[in-house]
Amino acid sequence: MTTILDQKRINELSEVDLLALVEGRVSESRYIDYKSALPGPQERERLDFLRDVSSFANTLGGYLIYGMTEEGGTATGLSGLGTINPDKEILRMEEILRTGMRPRIHGVAFRPIALSSGGLALVVKIPRSWNGPHQVVYNTDYRFSARGQNGKYFMEVDELRTHLTGVETMLEKCRNHRLERVAKIAAGESMAKPIRKVGHVVIHYLPIAGFADGFRLSLETKGHQPPVPYPMQFQWGGFSNKFCFDGLHIYTRGSSNQPEDYCLVGWSGAIEVVHLYPWREPDPRDPWAECLIASTVETDVKATIEYILSVSADLQVDPPGIFALSLIGMNGWKFSAGRRFEEHRQIVDRDPFLVSEVFADFDGADVNAILKGLVDPLWNSGGWQESPNFKEGVWAAPRL
Repeated sequence: MTTILDQKRINELSEVDLLALVEGRVSESRYIDYKSALPGPQERERLDFLRDVSSFANTLGGYLIYGMTEEGGTATGLSGLGTINPDKEILRMEEILRTGMRPRIHGVAFRPIALSSGGLALVVKIPRSWNGPHQVVYNTDYRFSARGQNGKYFMEVDELRTHLTGVETMLEKCRNHRLERVAKIAAGESMAKPIRKVGHVVIHYLPIAGFADGFRLSLETKGHQPPVPYPMQFQWGGFSNKFCFDGLHIYTRGSSNQPEDYCLVGWSGAIEVVHLYPWREPDPRDPWAECLIASTVETDVKATIEYILSVSADLQVDPPGIFALSLIGMNGWKFSAGRRFEEHRQIVDRDPFLVSEVFADFDGADVNAILKGLVDPLWNSGGWQESPNFKEGVWAAPRL
């Protein structure tokens, strides 16, 4: 999506940005549609709103701007919407979307903007969706809409088939990226450079939108600070960061002063977080030197999921995406549940150990569900039916 509105986050848009559309005589396009009034209670108006939103989501995303006048599709003025209750209207529009669309479109954002002349305008940002195509299901209307340069239109069967194939292609790109990164780490090409023998616990987040042609994430430094916060769940302090061919590399230095735990934020918006185990050089006489303590790994994975979701939101990388967990260099290690090392039941019998991906399809994704989907296979392989650290689907921190 390329409009002047994309130069800011939606919660930063102001009247100045809307007036720039008027002054620049910006026309409606596949990315922008102007409306002088909000959708009313009539069936025709609600249906038109649903078709507008789905047409953007099924294509490349875009903006609906309410309170704007146009002539021949060109912005001519900022008339505003008069005196409205923006919270009430946004709730009403969200309800229309919840009940009138399948599957549900996630990530639609609303921005009411106060005007100097009085009243409000409302900007609705619709992301390009990767869990579509989205169908309007309102009364007797069950059609799919898309958007072209001249406005919305109904999708034909061939276009629906192409859309579905495109989504599968993007998912395949995500999975291939994960496998390529795991293969590099397994081949000794990890960005971590410890001098001791270690195993890698790797968490990937792969946003589907980031693997679309032409996508490149903007990573701008903030003074001396990197564009994303440091991952405080790492075991070592003393963070460093640098840009590299693959993106932004944030890492800690271990006792050898070499890069150890790290986070790589790729230009695609993909995030790779690596934890090294054990944290320190073990005593070679210790029979538990190579032991995978499942509850410790689980705690680190949970903190990493929360960190990744926060960073992705800050960078405005639209969902959905997939999470993946991989263990590398741990073949032959003992499984242990937690504090009692003797409580082990199996030995890690493969390298790499790849857990199937978990799909996260909206903002504010359920951390508990993602975590359980990633760690239950780990516990299964260790001889447990499931992770013992969940109570009614909610994670309870184990005693480590």
